[in-house]
This record gives sequence, C-alpha cells and structure tokens, in this order.
Amino acid sequence: MKLNHFTLKNLIKEILLEQEKEKSDKIKEYERKCNEGDLKACMKLGIAYDHGERGAEENDQKAHALYKKACHGGNMRGCDFLGMDYFFGTVTADNEQRDENKNYRLAEKYFTKSCESGRPFGCMQLGSVYEEGGYGVPQDLKKAEAIQRHACLVGKHKYSDGDPTPLGDECAEKGYPEGGFEGEG
Repeated sequence: MKLNHFTLKNLIKEILLEQEKEKSDKIKEYERKCNEGDLKACMKLGIAYDHGERGAEENDQKAHALYKKACHGGNMRGCDFLGMDYFFGTVTADNEQRDENKNYRLAEKYFTKSCESGRPFGCMQLGSVYEEGGYGVPQDLKKAEAIQRHACLVGKHKYSDGDPTPLGDECAEKGYPEGGFEGEG
C-alpha cells in the first residue's frame, strides 16, 4: 500500500480523535471518583475546569465549586486553590479576574487552614494576603514576614502528595533561608 496525503491525513485525524477520547475519559474518571468521595479527584477535576485542560471546557465557577468540595472535605491543596480564587477574584461567570470579586477575608480563611495543616504554600500565600492588605484584611507587614519566613523554613517545600512547590524561588527573592525540616512530605 502506498502512503499518500489522504491516508496520512486520515491517520492523523484518527490519532487526534483517540487523544480527545482519552481526555474525555479522564474527565469522566475524575467526575466518577469525585462523586464517590475522592477529594484528590475533585481537586484535579477543578484544575481541569480552571485551565480548560484534559478536554474540560474552562469554567471558573465549576472549578471553584470543586475546590470548595475538596477543601471542605479535608484536601488542603483544594484549600490553596480556593484561597487563590478569592485572592485574585477569579470566580466570575465570564472567567475574568475582577477586583470587585476579590475577598481577602476568605482567602485568609482558606490559606490559614492550609498553613495550619503544615503546607508551606498556604503559609506563603497567607503572608501575601497580609503583605498586600485590603479587600477586608488590614495590611500587616510584620505578620506577613513572620509567616513567609516560617513557610521558607518548614522544610522540603513539597506538597503532602509529593508535588514540588515553587517556594524556593519565592524564598530566595525575599532573602529568606530555606530549611531542611523533615516533618512534611
């Protein structure tokens, strides 16, 4: 059989269709697992909707609801994403960041929950809420520095599920030392 442009085009089309089906299957798997109570799957599904990945259509409101379900169920990474939604004001019908949607009180609440569970990322972001101030939370630079220094000293800077955090760069930019505490990981 001689390979021609038409055959190659059909082969590429078939591969692309398979990839789309795999993406769709992954979303369905996350939905099934989330509905069964798998909070990590809820959080991952939230990320897929948040960024329009894996075949999910971008939808900040769906992502927010999934982050909330994950966080309220005890998934602290879900709390991190929920806090980010409130910090940046991204929970809108048209997926746009808006200052009027920022709520630092709620960002503070969810970052505190994450930080108190031992997650350096939540601590660093909580410090950012106090560093910036506004939207319901007074600016407190001393508190921000203390919390962010703590985040940098708390260890290996890994999420509890093993994913690396970007804190190394943030700590270096602020001139804070990074620790080697073995308690998280």
